[in-house]
Amino acid sequence: MGPSGQGKSTLAAAMLTRGWRMLTDDLLVLDELDALPGLPRIKLFPRSAGVLGLRGRPIAERSTKEVIPLPRSSFCADPTPLARLYLLRSTRATRCTIRRLAGRSALISLTANTFNTRVTDGDR
Repeated sequence: MGPSGQGKSTLAAAMLTRGWRMLTDDLLVLDELDALPGLPRIKLFPRSAGVLGLRGRPIAERSTKEVIPLPRSSFCADPTPLARLYLLRSTRATRCTIRRLAGRSALISLTANTFNTRVTDGDR
């Protein structure tokens, strides 16, 4: 999870080119602690797709991203137990780091990246 433009889909596509399978792109739906599969596709900017050797078609007339269908072998179609979530964000650091978010920081990050169309009232 993370803000737009942080490289979530590009990172997932790089993992696809190395034999990993994708569960979802853009939206993660949970059923208890199982992550449900999304559509068998990934959306990338043309530059990222080209570097990774992937080809797609424009999502829409005014969109700058391409949608790339995934073959069955690259897509996980079964619900998968959620083990952990990662938050991608840009920093001024010169190298990549992974650190555990706990308590308040974890809750704030999760809430900031939550989207729900079913509960839309202000008390949400």
